[in-house]
Amino acid sequence: MSDVTNDNSNNADSVAGGRASPPALDVRSSHSNQGASCGQVGETRNPGHAPTGSTARWWLGVTVGTAVSLPFGWLLSHTASLPYYLGLFFFVLFGLVVGAIIHRVAAPRRPYTTGVILAGSTVVVLVGWAFSIAVEGHALPAGLADIAARSTLSLGDRTLAEYHDYIADQVRGFLRDDYPPGGTIGYVHWVLTSGEITKGRIESVRRTLRQPQRKVRWAVRVVLSVGLWAFGIASQTLLLRQARDPAAVRVSEIAPDTD
Repeated sequence: MSDVTNDNSNNADSVAGGRASPPALDVRSSHSNQGASCGQVGETRNPGHAPTGSTARWWLGVTVGTAVSLPFGWLLSHTASLPYYLGLFFFVLFGLVVGAIIHRVAAPRRPYTTGVILAGSTVVVLVGWAFSIAVEGHALPAGLADIAARSTLSLGDRTLAEYHDYIADQVRGFLRDDYPPGGTIGYVHWVLTSGEITKGRIESVRRTLRQPQRKVRWAVRVVLSVGLWAFGIASQTLLLRQARDPAAVRVSEIAPDTD
């Protein structure tokens, strides 16, 4: 009975004094929860360290870009030989277009590693550039036949179309015989070392046939064109190294727990 009386008297004294002790707060758990929230916000606001995505989507973009580069390569084969290297502008322009298409296709699974991006971009650059050179070499016989047909004084018993086809066949034979195996390889060898078919080398042609850009000028143009073509494509594809920016959560929007 004495113990109960003492407890009641102590409680009464506490109430009478108005000093009821508040419940204890777990300060450590509160700090840890706030730290976890801040850490999550930091991860959201720093997307650069996001894991890389599946490369399947990237290689799909490379496949689409390679297919698109072929018609652009055909156009570049006709603009590359413009005077004063004006055709180089189109290598940058079309490279930007091809790179943007790859970026559009591959973006949903970004980011990708730099090595993967460079490997795929190199494939597109080489395929598009090689195709443009192949088309340029394929068009050489017809181009030189046009020059010969405009400058000839006598067609003999041939029509103009027949004479044109005859000269084109002679040019192809010239490349096969003098710069084997002919075709694109023979064209590259010929334009780097000579770029001319001297007068009398082809029967019924009484003038020297020349490629407008040849030897050093052609080599300089090719090097610059490859660099600008690659720059246009890579300027778009290398952006895929970074992850998408998620909806950023402001730190100020996280209200502290005041209860």
